Amino acid sequence: NMKKFRSASKLKKAAVTMIAQSLKDSEIQALRETFIALDGNKDGTLTQKEILDGLKKHNIPMPDDFMHILEGLDTDGSGSIDYSEFIASSLSARTYMKKSVAWDAFRMFD
Repeated sequence: NMKKFRSASKLKKAAVTMIAQSLKDSEIQALRETFIALDGNKDGTLTQKEILDGLKKHNIPMPDDFMHILEGLDTDGSGSIDYSEFIASSLSARTYMKKSVAWDAFRMFD
């Protein structure tokens, strides 16, 4: 999911980010818990180091281009990945392609 998000157009990233912000907590609880666990200094953003440390801690293999993927997740250019960027990049297509969810995002842009 993160790899696909990284290579998506700016419009798609914006739309998926809007969708992520509108989802109910119950729909993204596992992703929220993952974000909180990775946020080592509890500042509400993830640095590349925090993400890498979390993956290493849980022995999760990283693809060769993982650093490149991480750079593409920072859609606002802040140098870190905020909660909305993390959730948006982690959503499955099945989640954001639901008719009701897509319609909500469309109304936000309209």
